Amino acid sequence: MIKINKRQLVYLIGIGAFIISTLNVLTYLIKMGVRDFQILIGIEPSLNFWITELSVLLIFIIAEIVILKWFIKNDNYSKENIKKIFVFWIISFLGIEILQFIYPIVATPFILKNYEDVYFSYFNRLNSNRLITIMGSVFAILRYFIFGLILYIGQKLFIKNRYELSEIGKKE
Repeated sequence: MIKINKRQLVYLIGIGAFIISTLNVLTYLIKMGVRDFQILIGIEPSLNFWITELSVLLIFIIAEIVILKWFIKNDNYSKENIKKIFVFWIISFLGIEILQFIYPIVATPFILKNYEDVYFSYFNRLNSNRLITIMGSVFAILRYFIFGLILYIGQKLFIKNRYELSEIGKKE
């Protein structure tokens, strides 16, 4: 049985918030890279969109499952360990956010210098296709739905492994 107090509960909520935020910025960074690579090798814009979105969705799902399995296997939720996990996810988020900021500063000028026509053609083609515009939003919403579904299934496994969160609210 795992016993946690209010502070640990707040850390756990923070960990969850930073995990979803980290996964979102990581998958967006990967999305930009995959999209740009496909532009460089001449993949047709609609196909580029579908390959990119499906790849990012798959990476998101795999990453979430790996993280959730780690949490299910880990049984050290001491005050110090939860705080370390919380700090790790904050640092991970900030690190990937910095990479996401740097990527367009480095990659976009290169692409525009060498592939300007192809780059603008890609975005013009996508913007002219309403279905693709709508599907971009659907994929974003789908990631949140899948995140919730995997968490729901994961908590069932967590309880199945006879772990319980108890004594929430007791003083340290």
